[in-house]
Amino acid sequence: MGTQAHAFTASGIIGWKSGLSWGESIAGACNDATEAGVDSWTVWCIQRSLEFARDLIAKHEIEPDNVLVEHPLDMLDLGMEKPGTADLVLVIPFKMVVIVDWKFTFLDQGTAEDHDQLQAYGISGAATFKTKDVLVYLFAPRAEKNMRATGAKFDARALAKNAEWTRAVVAAARNPAAELTAGYDQCLYCRALTRCPTAQEFIVNAQEAIQYIGKPTDADAWGDLAAAAKIGEKFGGDAKDLVKDHILKGGTATGWGLGSGRTIRSCSDAKEALRRLDAAGMRDLAIEAVKISVASLPTEAVEVIADLVTEHPSSPSLKAVKVRAAA
Repeated sequence: MGTQAHAFTASGIIGWKSGLSWGESIAGACNDATEAGVDSWTVWCIQRSLEFARDLIAKHEIEPDNVLVEHPLDMLDLGMEKPGTADLVLVIPFKMVVIVDWKFTFLDQGTAEDHDQLQAYGISGAATFKTKDVLVYLFAPRAEKNMRATGAKFDARALAKNAEWTRAVVAAARNPAAELTAGYDQCLYCRALTRCPTAQEFIVNAQEAIQYIGKPTDADAWGDLAAAAKIGEKFGGDAKDLVKDHILKGGTATGWGLGSGRTIRSCSDAKEALRRLDAAGMRDLAIEAVKISVASLPTEAVEVIADLVTEHPSSPSLKAVKVRAAA
């Protein structure tokens, strides 16, 4: 989904560079995305991203030739062998370079000022285009309205500090004997959580501290307990999903099997249901009845809603099973 959104956003900017008006290029990119089966929310995100690009280009009066899309940035000086790819680069020759990174993910990306990837892009962009200043933007259209667009400006001094920090991060990441440190921020999106002994130890230590020592006595200890609890929740959810997937694929887990999935009933189109109840003069009556009991709905209203209800099974539960002792 993210790859598609990036591709259609890029095509919209390229359309404008080729001579189309912004209105034509934005509409064309959104229509192409819709025809390709992209969901409506993502199409809306593409539209917002193109409008942001349009406004930014107009603000800085960037000529089309100085608008670069999916532009590779040399990262070798930062210790990275592969180049980075900036989604959008706006060049004000010898003065400033503006770099924009689209984030179509559902995850919180933070702000541009604290975003390591954008810092690295800024360093590389300044070196590539020989500018003293860099302006970076993180645009996340799925975020809250006040957090969709965040920016940061780096001068030569800030760029030097960022470069030093980035090189240190790259070096630490490549250390085969790096020390693992469990914590909420480190473990929240970690895909190896279920196999990490340090995370397991962190969770167990917090449980044992409550059991043998008692409740925390200061803010830091309470914070550690909250972090361990949240990591424990994620560990349990990830581990359960991993086991279920293993069993569904034909594997076995001693002492465990799958229960039957529940059938979930849901109304496929609530707005259409209300429209049809409106047409039958039963909207107010239906809403009032739902507050009391679905069973008290008029028969005609129940029939309207039932016609729009779909059934689908939930994921099967994981249940303990008895294991027969070997004869």
